[in-house]
Amino acid sequence: MARYHPAMTNPSVRESARLVRDGEVSAREFVQRSLDSVEATWTTLNAFVHIDADGALAAADAVDRARAAGEPLGPL
Repeated sequence: MARYHPAMTNPSVRESARLVRDGEVSAREFVQRSLDSVEATWTTLNAFVHIDADGALAAADAVDRARAAGEPLGPL
């Protein structure tokens, strides 16, 4: 499971983007925490047809690489 960050308890989309942009949380950590949450509630909610965990983590890694290279990140 991703490391705990107090602001990640239930952040808004805007706050989530800020945390990643500011480097307080990596995009990978944020996505993994979201995937963990989905897994924990999967059988109760039955709200997903398909989850592309590998694709989501690959996209998060691309965001983390862009941030590390000093490239501008999109709003989300």
